[in-house]
Amino acid sequence: MFIGDYVDIAKKKLIDLLREKNKLTSGDLDYEPFEVLVDMLKNNSDMPAIGGAPQLLKVYRHMNTTAFAVKWKVNSKSRIVFLGRPFQAAEKLSHPLIDPETMVISNTTNIENDFEE
Repeated sequence: MFIGDYVDIAKKKLIDLLREKNKLTSGDLDYEPFEVLVDMLKNNSDMPAIGGAPQLLKVYRHMNTTAFAVKWKVNSKSRIVFLGRPFQAAEKLSHPLIDPETMVISNTTNIENDFEE
């Protein structure tokens, strides 16, 4: 489900992406809604009401949840953000990390300032 601004655009982009991946009729979703959000945030010149780093929270069937850290450019520098807030050098983070460029998920348990200062 998409909520907020530009829902109709997001739904159309999701349908187009699912068609491209031949997943439209199967109904299987993985991280495609997140991919749509990332695309909209990166190309938001005609959508000024949205911006900033994406926030990702996965909700499982049994209602357990997992928040994800996201690699994102903040002020033109690659950073790790968690729930929209840049991860600080002194903080410890033990959540999965997703790179929206590759959609690769990794572990943040041992992350040490691997972002640009």
